[in-house]
Amino acid sequence: MNNTSEGSEIVGVIPTPKVASTAIEKQYKTRRGLRFPFDMTERGYVTQAVEVELAKINLKQLLKTTPGERVMLPRFGCDLESLLFEPFDEYLVMEARDRLVESITNFIPYIQLNKVEVRRLDESSKFGLPTLYIKVSCQLKNEENTNFEVNVKI
Repeated sequence: MNNTSEGSEIVGVIPTPKVASTAIEKQYKTRRGLRFPFDMTERGYVTQAVEVELAKINLKQLLKTTPGERVMLPRFGCDLESLLFEPFDEYLVMEARDRLVESITNFIPYIQLNKVEVRRLDESSKFGLPTLYIKVSCQLKNEENTNFEVNVKI
């Protein structure tokens, strides 16, 4: 018997180096994080959120958090609650937008902000306090067809 490479067959598909590296890059580029509120899988693992779902969760947390409230991240948040008792005018809307843009730039830089809507709701909260309604339209940067909206009452 002659062990030469003539007549040897390769069975199966061997990905080219470019295809293999692209698959590995995509695997590591996918943003993953913990789903909030926390939930457990059947096997006892904490559930995860991926890409757009994770961005929505992170954005809601950012909007509803006051700076100083988060341990180890004292600047995290938008401090929108401090605007509740200000007169509702153009200044308040611009201030809310500025705080939002600054916070997103610092803490969720992979989100591109498209539109921000700030309204005061006629209904008040159960404690009789004024309520702001904030609607944010955005998308993941450098990703097509990832538009999403987040609505929050503060």
